[in-house]
Amino acid sequence: MLEKKRDNLDIKEKELEERKMVVRKEMKTANQELDERKEEMDRKKKRSTENYIHNEVKQGCLNHKH
Repeated sequence: MLEKKRDNLDIKEKELEERKMVVRKEMKTANQELDERKEEMDRKKKRSTENYIHNEVKQGCLNHKH
């Protein structure tokens, strides 16, 4: 009887460890995806800023009379 309970506990402990590993892997993947999205947003923001500056300079040149 005690052996059976101990075996059940061992099995549950193994299952818990396996689930922990799965969750860690999922979290790692989620964090990587988050980092990738962040980088993409930063690139878009930088590109947008560069385009804005470029357009402002271009406008300035068009408005400036020689």
